[in-house]
Amino acid sequence: MSKSFFHKDYLSIKNTNCLKLIFVAVVVIHHLYQKLSVPQEGVIADMFYSLGYLSVSVFFFLTGYGLFAQYRLKGDSYLKNFFRNRILYLYCICLVLIPVFCLLNFAFGYSLSLNTFVRSFLFGGTVIISGWFLQSILLFYIIFYLAFRFTKTDKYKIPLVFAGLVVYFCICKLMALPDKWFQSCLPFVLGLIWCKYESKIEPILKPFSNACIIATFSLVLFLASLILCRIAEVLYMPIKIFSTLAFVVLVVTVSTRLSFQKTFLSRLGGYYLEIYIAQGICINLFHNKNLYIQNDLLFILCVLVTLPVCAALLHPLFKLISKTVKSKKV
Repeated sequence: MSKSFFHKDYLSIKNTNCLKLIFVAVVVIHHLYQKLSVPQEGVIADMFYSLGYLSVSVFFFLTGYGLFAQYRLKGDSYLKNFFRNRILYLYCICLVLIPVFCLLNFAFGYSLSLNTFVRSFLFGGTVIISGWFLQSILLFYIIFYLAFRFTKTDKYKIPLVFAGLVVYFCICKLMALPDKWFQSCLPFVLGLIWCKYESKIEPILKPFSNACIIATFSLVLFLASLILCRIAEVLYMPIKIFSTLAFVVLVVTVSTRLSFQKTFLSRLGGYYLEIYIAQGICINLFHNKNLYIQNDLLFILCVLVTLPVCAALLHPLFKLISKTVKSKKV
């Protein structure tokens, strides 16, 4: 395959699912590293810790892009069943997982506060391991729905989503939530913008030389932002947020030259959410107060063996929820 070949389906449903699967794997690596008996400070540690928020930024970008792509394709009819098909579906997954993780947390020897339990049904904390991501995505769905459903003028829709994310950011800060809740949220708006102006962006990316320049420029900006994060503490958060945008542009630009249509990733792409949930279970299954595997290699092996099994068990459960909740109407 020629490196100069431009894949116009680089952000198709199949390709985006594959990208999500790839970055779910990166999230697993990020979480595994935190459990290993290796130095948790220094340049290498910072690199592995950065994998988490950067992967989430790709998820948010792809989510924003996907929502706008569906809206562009179906128009206002897409929003008629949006509450059931997106918001209610994801919330029902959370409702089903809450009692499951309550039992798992007790089995792992972790104590649960009433405050965390109550927030699991609302926002700002959850018993679901790494479940903050689900709560954030749920709110992004709501913000998108309100902005696009009740605003008739197209030019105001994306700015209203941005305004909604600013409110989300302020709420997170007022609740003193960890940085992970908000530092990667801006790529969600970038995904909307990218999809809206895709017809103008694609001609720029099609020439291989342009793609190389954009990818290199994005890489330089991304690396520079990581360095500045360590130097300029006052501008730490703005620079880190900027790094998510540079990283996303880099990933998307590279993906225009890649196709996952005929790889095993295309067959497993639909399991990214199950794998994300399962990794929290499997990692803590072998590193908890009652069972703690000290050998790093054995720990990694146990997690990697049980992870696909756990994801496969979650898949029919999620399909059942989808079949029960989602509207049959297109």
